[in-house]
Amino acid sequence: MKKYMGNKKEVLLFYLLMIAVIGWFVVAETVYPSERIKDSRPENLTYRGTFTWQRDQ
Repeated sequence: MKKYMGNKKEVLLFYLLMIAVIGWFVVAETVYPSERIKDSRPENLTYRGTFTWQRDQ
């Protein structure tokens, strides 16, 4: 039984595409700031106002 082997150009294109996607992901993770860091500042985590708890009757 013969194994399926795709066209070498198609295989090369597939691997180049995968390398480009991984490269884009690595660049995006290193260049763009994380949204989690902006939201995790202490002034954003503490609620300084007041609230009233009203019980349903």
